[in-house]
Amino acid sequence: MADLILKIPIPYEPKRKNRWVVKVDNERSTNSSKLQSWVIKETSRPKFIRTKWWNFWRKFEVSEIMIIMNDPIGPSTAQIIHDFMVNDTKLNYNLELLDPTGVVVEQWELRNCKILEADFGGLDYKKEDFVTCSLLLKPNTGKLVF
Repeated sequence: MADLILKIPIPYEPKRKNRWVVKVDNERSTNSSKLQSWVIKETSRPKFIRTKWWNFWRKFEVSEIMIIMNDPIGPSTAQIIHDFMVNDTKLNYNLELLDPTGVVVEQWELRNCKILEADFGGLDYKKEDFVTCSLLLKPNTGKLVF
């Protein structure tokens, strides 16, 4: 029994695809015009692409990020996204991966994300799924904090 107690916690714990939090905001966001973390249903970690200029490798560019969100009655995600589009708002995207206890083990910061596409989703009388919205963001800069 003492042998088991000494081996806790396990030194190797893989990161899970279902332990994360995303915070999306802008510099002028208030609570009524902010995408809440709990509405975000699906996203991905950033993808970096090396670009070439002439014969030299220039830099890494951050590829687009897709965010899929549930659209509750209030506050309406569709209304918040529409306001972002009308005002040509640039967003900041923070992705935090969590361990089993909720401690942040990986953090990504993507700044000045331009909204390339907003999709307010389809509707179907045969389905009882939640209504979803999606955003396609193009970050200006991105970094892995830790």
